[in-house]
Amino acid sequence: MISTFYKKIFKNLESDRTFYINDKESKTYKDLKGFYQKFVNIVSFLPAKRNKIFLLSEKSFELYAASISIVLSNNIWTPVSQTLPEDRIIDMVNILSPDLFIFDNFNTLKKLKLKNFLKKKKINVISFGDIFSSMPVKDYRVSKHKKTDTSMIFFTSGSTGKPKGVKISHGAFIFSLIKQVKKIYNKNENLIFGDYHDISFVISLNILFPCIYLGAKISPGILAKDILFPIDHITRNKINTIVTVPTTINRIKHYYKKIRNKLNLKFLVLCGEPFYFEMLKYLLSKHFSKNIFNAYGSTELSPWAFCHKCNHSDLKKYSDEVMVPIGKPLDQVKVKILDREIYIGGPLLSNGYVDPRENERTFKTINNTKYYKTGDIAVKKKGVYFIKGRNDNVVKVFGYRVDLFDIDAILRRNDKISNCFVFTKENFEKEKIICAAIEGKKINERSVVEKLKKKLPSYMIPKELKILRKFPVNKNNKVDRTVLKKIFT
Repeated sequence: MISTFYKKIFKNLESDRTFYINDKESKTYKDLKGFYQKFVNIVSFLPAKRNKIFLLSEKSFELYAASISIVLSNNIWTPVSQTLPEDRIIDMVNILSPDLFIFDNFNTLKKLKLKNFLKKKKINVISFGDIFSSMPVKDYRVSKHKKTDTSMIFFTSGSTGKPKGVKISHGAFIFSLIKQVKKIYNKNENLIFGDYHDISFVISLNILFPCIYLGAKISPGILAKDILFPIDHITRNKINTIVTVPTTINRIKHYYKKIRNKLNLKFLVLCGEPFYFEMLKYLLSKHFSKNIFNAYGSTELSPWAFCHKCNHSDLKKYSDEVMVPIGKPLDQVKVKILDREIYIGGPLLSNGYVDPRENERTFKTINNTKYYKTGDIAVKKKGVYFIKGRNDNVVKVFGYRVDLFDIDAILRRNDKISNCFVFTKENFEKEKIICAAIEGKKINERSVVEKLKKKLPSYMIPKELKILRKFPVNKNNKVDRTVLKKIFT
């Protein structure tokens, strides 16, 4: 499966077909091959055979080309969000010690500071300009990718206040990709994928790599308005395939009063957040897409394990449910429900965390089979699975997985904060937002937020924050969290 997958991609690189489009700009698969040939020359000077490579860039053809080139050349790709605060990126560097850090350019103070930091750490630093100026290696050898070798590392939220790296192998992500292509896209041609998410969000695996495997086109939202309200970008670029989170649909629903006839989607795949039947009714009534799917997984599962095709009959068949089913597991995926929690194993299982101590909590061996302990409560009804919520401190916010202890740990480093309580609540659109109650004196909300911004990405900053001189306690003299939550209603 591994060699067949990469052979197909290299075959696609010989094509004159368009790979990248964004309004008037376009690039072909041969352009992608040309970038790869130059990239191979650059990495040939690195001392290791397989290098850990960080990549920080705005959305562009070069971002996609570099991401794909790292994986194709059998190095280890770690995408870095340009929106991450400098301290967060430094934490990731200290955790992983990359061999190479690629920037798109050095046009901001943050990038220049990072460059200086990396130089002091004796980490190789280059830009896209360096890649373009190198000579192409025309007679490159196609790397032999081993099934168990780590191909990429995605960082997620951790419980210690530090980001947590997940190692995804070639075998695991290719297994998941092949299964999802068969289940969702089958042999469809002329697909144009819209991309409205950060490359460091694991959802990019379900956009970029299926696109290149199918020889399709990709069109990214670059401007803020195209990312937040993508309908105009979709119509301009004739996008017919979208993989996104329900939050995107909520924004469209509230921003666009007239949506009918604006879209001509072949495929709409929702993932990463709860998908409510109320939203499915809206999508069906507005003829959003010919094919609507609900997919489920996590970074540790490389990243999808379940997929369900939605239709009108679901509304009646599962009328007693609030959320759309995640459906049935992909072929060869193993599932167990223990104490209401769903455990998932099989060929899509990742190589675990960069810090092996993290593996003990979340990877369990049951009857000689390794499973990922998802933390999600699930039930099986009428032959399909439903997710009922979480049983731990990890939540999904705008599609990102957030460990609330990560925020808690950062807050408690502030000497002026004597206690804090971080939780989520649903807004009127049924979207989860993060709230934080803080106990302390001589402290104000602005100073707290500014300190958080230096350590956490924007989606982890509490949307509601209240400062109290003293927390309420119950009869056992414990903090009364029920009362605290009521303060935010």
